[in-house]
Amino acid sequence: GRGTFVGNSSVMVNGQTLKFNKAVIATGGYPSLLPMPGLKELHQMNTNPGNKPRPYVMTNETFFNMTEQPQHLVVCGPGVIGVEMAQSMQRLGTKVTVLGRSGRILPKEDDDHAKTIQDQ
Repeated sequence: GRGTFVGNSSVMVNGQTLKFNKAVIATGGYPSLLPMPGLKELHQMNTNPGNKPRPYVMTNETFFNMTEQPQHLVVCGPGVIGVEMAQSMQRLGTKVTVLGRSGRILPKEDDDHAKTIQDQ
């Protein structure tokens, strides 16, 4: 249902008041493709690839639909989700390259934590 905060420690959902100590607002998100010519079309082809070999373009929603492990994977986006996908494949033996504009992984996270992950 739809919720409305009605106090410092309560929310009203479908006419029922729910109490809490701490609230987390997780709005969710949707994956997006880089604005690169041809990328959207290639991604659409991969949702129904048939038997033609081609490079795969995936989002975090389609990533775990792979049926074969790639030898090499490029992850565009060094944020939490990109690093999670990169780490999962690296641990399975795939060679992984992570690309990002900032020059470091986890650019929105604490510098010390990001460096610890990058050094591994």
